[in-house]
Amino acid sequence: MYIKSLPSSFPSVPLYVLAGAEPTAELCANTPAKRWVVDHLPPSVRLRVADQLERLHSDWTCTCTQLVKIGLASLADWRRYVWSWLVVNTRCIHLGPQSTASSESMPPKASCLDMLLLPIGKRDNIALAPVLDLLNHSYQASVSTYFDAKCRRFVIKTLRPYHKGDEVFISYGPHDNGFMLAEYGFVLPDNPYCVLSLDHAVESWIRAIKSKLDALRARAPITTENIDTLVALVKQHGLWGDFALSLDTTEPPYRLQATLYLILAAMQGSGLKGAVSRWECWRHGKDINGVGAKAEAATLCWIKQTCTDIALHAQQMSSTIQTTESSSIDPFLVHCLGIIWSKIDAIARHHSRN
Repeated sequence: MYIKSLPSSFPSVPLYVLAGAEPTAELCANTPAKRWVVDHLPPSVRLRVADQLERLHSDWTCTCTQLVKIGLASLADWRRYVWSWLVVNTRCIHLGPQSTASSESMPPKASCLDMLLLPIGKRDNIALAPVLDLLNHSYQASVSTYFDAKCRRFVIKTLRPYHKGDEVFISYGPHDNGFMLAEYGFVLPDNPYCVLSLDHAVESWIRAIKSKLDALRARAPITTENIDTLVALVKQHGLWGDFALSLDTTEPPYRLQATLYLILAAMQGSGLKGAVSRWECWRHGKDINGVGAKAEAATLCWIKQTCTDIALHAQQMSSTIQTTESSSIDPFLVHCLGIIWSKIDAIARHHSRN
């Protein structure tokens, strides 16, 4: 009965669309419709979906190995496995190690099969809970959830009263729309957790710098190895990645400013040691004789210019999405992508003006 209540497909979940007809660990874009989806996913979402597919394929490989061992290799069906994997991924609840409820106990890249192969005392136990998975998401939901180990039941308590006939919501977590689309296949037009990730922009910029330095060779102020050293230093201080902008503030996150400042200081002729020295002074609020002002100005200029470019790209994406009429692409997926790019445009324009 429960199986019959589950969706027969997940057409608005990018992973379902791009997993391909045969087992693969790479995004499948072998039709115009699938190519369109890949091309219209924001970089951060595309990376998340690619990571999902790698984990899915890894689970598939492990599962097939086990099926062969028990003589049931004939049951292996890639598309059915993709569907089953997404049923669990979109609906499971986390009970935590040794049945202790904890939504944070699962490693960020652990898959369902990864957890099942761990010793019972160490894995985050997951389960499908019929009826519970009918509850829709709202970021405004006020509920308490936990697993009652004594009574062996998962408990959901509302923290505000409901009237008869009202829909009861739960929260899937404080996630931005890119995460919601990749994991669940929907977005919220009024999602207050929307962010613009600049991780891809920063990484692309650094690759371009290294390519330019390779071309200049002896004439370059620093080497590609110096750039790698600076990036490693940023990572050592726990400041690499999660370069997210939002509509809630005009101030770029410190970790983004710190990363850009260090690399720009080196590019401005300070050399490796000089850049690190200026960076340490800047981080501790000791801008000696104003030497850090140039790098700081360049940092803010980079953010504004990058956001200007992203806003223009987002507007172009929104325009093509609005005119898309392909019957091969799920209309709701197209609608969700339109909302995501609209939010990206708004955040990018917000930070390009400040």
